[in-house]
Amino acid sequence: RSGFVERGREGSWATLEIGDSVEADDSIRTGPDGVCEVQFGGSAAVRVQPSTLFMINTLALSDTSSQVDGSLAIGTILNKVSKLAGNDSYMIRTETSVAGVRGTEFVISTDSVKGTTVAVKEGKVAMLPVSQDVYDLLDQAETNPVAAAAVQSIVSGAVIVEADQELTVDEDDAAQAALVYSELAKEV
Repeated sequence: RSGFVERGREGSWATLEIGDSVEADDSIRTGPDGVCEVQFGGSAAVRVQPSTLFMINTLALSDTSSQVDGSLAIGTILNKVSKLAGNDSYMIRTETSVAGVRGTEFVISTDSVKGTTVAVKEGKVAMLPVSQDVYDLLDQAETNPVAAAAVQSIVSGAVIVEADQELTVDEDDAAQAALVYSELAKEV
């Protein structure tokens, strides 16, 4: 960690120090000079770049599985994810897209003008434009088999970004996809 780095927890912010832990529902924000690296067990690491707001939605790490679900509100994060197995998952959400990986090294950045850009250094990233309907279906998928099937259908249409490739999803892309997802969500 260096520069301005804070952890938000239960509505309050405090300086994030080297060695501090993070949990599900924590947020990390960095100032213009702030950088920090967060280790998620042995499965992944994220480097939060300057002027970034990153939230940890789900964090479940054990000897048998690893599940990380984060949201990037603004800024840039560098991600390094080990080869995941079985039920392991690593997903980053933004306002316009969701990126999921099995094992790769990639950068994701988002801003309100350009949208979300994913640049892959190594491996592959599945990326698709999203809407709140998709996030609602993702939240229901664990307990609702129909929602899980809908998510599988949506994921099968994801664009695969490979090594040395870059893809940007802007608000127009997300809006067009939202129309389709809305109809699918109504069926669920």
